[in-house]
Amino acid sequence: MPALQHISAGSRREVVRLYEGLTTIGRSERNYIRLNLPDVSRHHASITNCNNSCVLENRSVTSQTLVNRNPVVGEHRLIHGDIIRIGRVELMFLDSNDVGDMSDDEGE
Repeated sequence: MPALQHISAGSRREVVRLYEGLTTIGRSERNYIRLNLPDVSRHHASITNCNNSCVLENRSVTSQTLVNRNPVVGEHRLIHGDIIRIGRVELMFLDSNDVGDMSDDEGE
């Protein structure tokens, strides 16, 4: 199962599994992955996992989502090792082959 690993400086390196379907990311408590920071929109981005193929979409009107330092325009199919930046938070995408038995955290 694919996952995101928090890799920002000073982070605890949490791993969040990306279950089949939609995973929402943002400042709102309604998101599966909550990033409670002022530079993150309430509903900033989403990742759709369909058969372990994951697509990232920026949902913020005012803030960018970056993958490997490039702005996401429309949708971006994620590959192993992609670095997603939302506000000042960096998350590394791990494909299903690299996650293995890592611990599962329920958001941040």
